[in-house]
Amino acid sequence: RARVRNPPLPPRSAVVPARSTILAALCNRISSRCAVLDRLEEGEFYSRRAVELCPRDSPYLADFLLGLAVTLTSAGRPEEALAACDERRALGDEYDDLLDHSLRAYSLYEAGRLEEAEKAFEALLEVDFDQGQHDDIVRHLEDIRKRLGRT
Repeated sequence: RARVRNPPLPPRSAVVPARSTILAALCNRISSRCAVLDRLEEGEFYSRRAVELCPRDSPYLADFLLGLAVTLTSAGRPEEALAACDERRALGDEYDDLLDHSLRAYSLYEAGRLEEAEKAFEALLEVDFDQGQHDDIVRHLEDIRKRLGRT
């Protein structure tokens, strides 16, 4: 009878990034739950921790940066959210996507950077959203234009 041997363990250098990614995913999940409970300070802590723990070459880093940007926007820190968006976008062209554009538009609006926000929301009007989302974009545009004295 042949004896079945366990496959050799991967080298420690391969295990540590995998563990870091798992811990980062757990932190990201906790951050999402904190947001639901309106515990933004704790959510920010866990979002930042997810980004710190995630290996730079992980395909999940972009998701964790997006989570951080959403958390920061919700916490009223739009400039930091924009920095997280920029870091996410720097990972590659595939992250210059609809999520990025939407979050960037809202963050610019919240930061009071109205002329940039106006352009960002105008670009979003070209996207095929459902009616509720479209109406929300139009409302923001109307408010921006009013605040800029263009109405």
